[in-house]
This record gives sequence, C-alpha cells and structure tokens, in this order.
Amino acid sequence: MFRIAQRPVVPLADIPAYPYEKHRMRGASLPIDGVDSAVRTRAEQALTQFASTVESGYVVADNRFLAGKGGFAWDAIRSEAGGYLQRAGYSVDRAGQTPEREIDFAYILWRRDSKFWRPNSNDRVLAVALQDPVTPGPIDEQVHIYGYFRLTPAH
Repeated sequence: MFRIAQRPVVPLADIPAYPYEKHRMRGASLPIDGVDSAVRTRAEQALTQFASTVESGYVVADNRFLAGKGGFAWDAIRSEAGGYLQRAGYSVDRAGQTPEREIDFAYILWRRDSKFWRPNSNDRVLAVALQDPVTPGPIDEQVHIYGYFRLTPAH
C-alpha cells in the first residue's frame, strides 16, 4: 500500500502584501489596525460576505485583511499572490469584477491544479478587494482594503 502525499495548507499570513516598491508604484502597505475601526469593520464585513458566496458549497475557514495607501494595486496583488500560490500547487480557477453590484469587488479564486493533489487538499484561496477606496481623496491618500480567504467544503 502506498500513501498519497499531501501538500501542506498555505498559511494566509505568508501570502505577500501590496508589493508597491517591487512594481515601482507610489504608495505603501498599511497596518490594517491603522484604518479607522468603523471603516475597517464595514470593509471586512463586505469582503467576508462576498467570500462566503463566491464558491457554492464552500465556507470561509480563515481570513487575513490588509490595507494599502495609494492607487489600487490589483494587478500587482494578482501577480505576487499568484506566483506564491502557484509554487504551492494552486492555479487560477476564475477571476472577475462585480461592477453591477452595490459594492464593486475584484477577486481571484485559486484551487489546487493537479488531480493528484485535489483529493487531499480541496481548499480554495480567494483574494478579494474593494475597488473603491475606503478613504477617498487624491491617489496618494486613498486607502484600499483587501483580504485573503481560505474556503473549505461546507460538509
């Protein structure tokens, strides 16, 4: 008998934050605790609600919220997180935006890309961001909040 190897779960804390400097963008990562608590709570609730509906039959098992000050850096996030997750055996399942909703989200959902690994690790990793800044103003002063979520089967 042989045992199928299982890749470890990717810790959400290890997924890179806004990579402003690497992509020569103006702005900086902010500690999420530095965002006004009422604004932060509303943003985290909206992101979590979206995460709980993005993949039928899955529930939010873990999350990590981050903030960035400056322009919306979604392409940089997608590039950094995607590279990190690809090395851990994930590939993009789907990505999109929701401009037709009351809240405009940008999101990317990753899943294990190999049928060999999938039976042992059927979690999903979701990156989702509010496309509109939670602190409006000139681009250098805008604050964006986003999150990483681990989704696991509901059963």
